[in-house]
Amino acid sequence: MALFTSTAFPSRISRKVIELSRQGTRFLKQKRLKDAEDVFIKALAIDPQNPYILVGLGDLFREKKDFETSINYYGIVLQNDPVNIFALRGIGDSYRGLEKLTDAIEYWHKYLEEKSDDNKVMTRLGDAYKKLEEYKKSESYYLQSLSIYAHDKYALLGIGDLYYKMEEYDKALCYFDKLLAIDENFINILTMAGNICRHRQDYNRAKEYYQRALNLESDNTYAIFGLGDCERGMLNYMDAVNWWKRIIEKEPENQTLLTRIGDAYLGADQYDKATEYFQKSLDIGFNPFALLGFSRLYQKQGKIKKAISVCEQVLEFKPNHLRALDELVKLCTEDRDKKKAKEYEAKLRSFRSNSVSKYIK
Repeated sequence: MALFTSTAFPSRISRKVIELSRQGTRFLKQKRLKDAEDVFIKALAIDPQNPYILVGLGDLFREKKDFETSINYYGIVLQNDPVNIFALRGIGDSYRGLEKLTDAIEYWHKYLEEKSDDNKVMTRLGDAYKKLEEYKKSESYYLQSLSIYAHDKYALLGIGDLYYKMEEYDKALCYFDKLLAIDENFINILTMAGNICRHRQDYNRAKEYYQRALNLESDNTYAIFGLGDCERGMLNYMDAVNWWKRIIEKEPENQTLLTRIGDAYLGADQYDKATEYFQKSLDIGFNPFALLGFSRLYQKQGKIKKAISVCEQVLEFKPNHLRALDELVKLCTEDRDKKKAKEYEAKLRSFRSNSVSKYIK
């Protein structure tokens, strides 16, 4: 008869809720979201204030990207237990999903007051502050995360990207290399590291990063472009052309690249090919660098008046184009047209003076 006493009945209910909670959590981990929801709702009907069930439902709807609903469930838990770490972390993640980063930060801070050694939440704070462009706070949380677990991939990724944004490239490269030593499958990090080295004219090292990216993704445009630009920097113009043509096969109207190929052919003294690619670029539309490429081509051929003419075409569309004005000063001086040279020099001086005065104001 003891099974039917007033104390035994709630005990059976409690065991049932625990069983359903475990089952729902198992389904959630297996991504069986509909099954998980059915089980959690059944448990909630038995015990509407059970924090495990409410957090489970919060996690479920967060997984479904229904962040508003997940926040409601976490909120019920926090009304009863303001320091429930599972609800604090979950509601912070849900606010992040809604891109309400200041709210997310508030709850993650409360979470860390209860669980101060969670480096994953520190990394999330680093990410959030980085998006808000509060870089010093972002750096602080990434470093705290890494002080707890030095091999956390996402903290290494985050802080490397942060330093890249801050243009602290030595630090960025250091953390990128640490990340790639753990997991070399971050293609975007390989290309970013390549970009840092390329801009420093450390072309051989840059090529190594780009090639590693291509080993993972053979048609990665950023790596192909970077390899071409390295070859151009090393004066291997035809190698540059060969890389860039791989992109043009897929992007035949890429004006910037058509112009760069023209420049490379010009560097290799292949004037007909340079003419072909500069013209391809201009057939698509106005491009000042294609016209300036023609100007350099005509200069190499000793056709100074033609070189002047195409630079003047740039000014028809962009009257204050610095490169064109600078070229015209030199070309008109070479052509012994002192009057025009002085006119263009005055325009150039005036434009530079106005640009400086804007910053002073």
